[in-house]
Amino acid sequence: VSKILDAEMAGVMLYDEKSKELVLQKPAFGLENDEDINAYRVPINGKGNAVNVFLTGVPSISNNTPSDPRFLKNFVLKYGARNTITVPLEVNAKRIGVLHVDNKNSGDFTQKDVELLGLLSSHMALLLENAAYIENEKIQQEQLKEINENLSNQQKKLRKLMDIHGKLIRKVLYGEGLSAVTQTLTELLNSKVIVEDKHFNIVCQASPVKKECNLESSECLKNIKDYRSISVHLREAVLKKKAACISPLPEEGINYYRVLVPLMDKNGILGYLSVLFNNDSFGEFDMIAIEQAALVASLELVKEKNAYEIEGRIKGEFLDLLLQGDYKNEKEILERAKFLNYDISEPQ
Repeated sequence: VSKILDAEMAGVMLYDEKSKELVLQKPAFGLENDEDINAYRVPINGKGNAVNVFLTGVPSISNNTPSDPRFLKNFVLKYGARNTITVPLEVNAKRIGVLHVDNKNSGDFTQKDVELLGLLSSHMALLLENAAYIENEKIQQEQLKEINENLSNQQKKLRKLMDIHGKLIRKVLYGEGLSAVTQTLTELLNSKVIVEDKHFNIVCQASPVKKECNLESSECLKNIKDYRSISVHLREAVLKKKAACISPLPEEGINYYRVLVPLMDKNGILGYLSVLFNNDSFGEFDMIAIEQAALVASLELVKEKNAYEIEGRIKGEFLDLLLQGDYKNEKEILERAKFLNYDISEPQ
């Protein structure tokens, strides 16, 4: 545009709907410095030649820009304008900004220059509108790509969670017991896992096959009871009914991280599940696997507790029956005793 009109420089200002401003676009007036470009922005409810042309749609011409009252003097001085033509940029009767052309080399701007610039500006406005449309399409494609990536990550996460949940639940459904649950968690995390009862007696434990663990389980459990800093975490875990992450205590010779989860039912503590890590690299899925395993382990302990109570009641009833002699015949009582693993075929 500058070459066609034999001018030194030109600049485009576009309307920003969010800020309600006309904003200079880079490059403009031979400048590409962000600070100089960003300095030229005017609100459309303000004053100045650019605002007037944008609002009215009427081009302006000035051959003495520094003295023209329509122009904002600070911008005239900053960009060194001597004479100026400003025309609106329109697409389909919608104004999108204005175009300035400054400093004609061969003298003053004329009405023919204004008419020529009007023709050029219509093409420029269309190009700018198309460019904005393409840019918007790119942004939308990037947003869509990001959404798809997020969905893909969520699907992977869901599959991983279902895999963890499925492996643990299958152990329960197949009646494999607490030891199988513990072993499954060890395989998932490649870490040592210990389950204790509420008195810190070992119920079951499992260690990775290909990972050395020179720490005895009894030593790990002793640490829970012997060190106040660990017992504080223990009380907090029980109180909040959630996992506690316990850092190493090098001064006490404890160089491993422990994730400890209380195993509970509605009546209180059933026991504890501990997972030992060599470092603090355990992540979100590790914690989810531990919490899932703790839930399954709690169910197993409740089941074993109930089974133990029922077995005790049946044995008690049998002994009462035996001592009172309240049975029909000897064969029946011998069969019931055998079922309870009592050998009363000989005097006891």
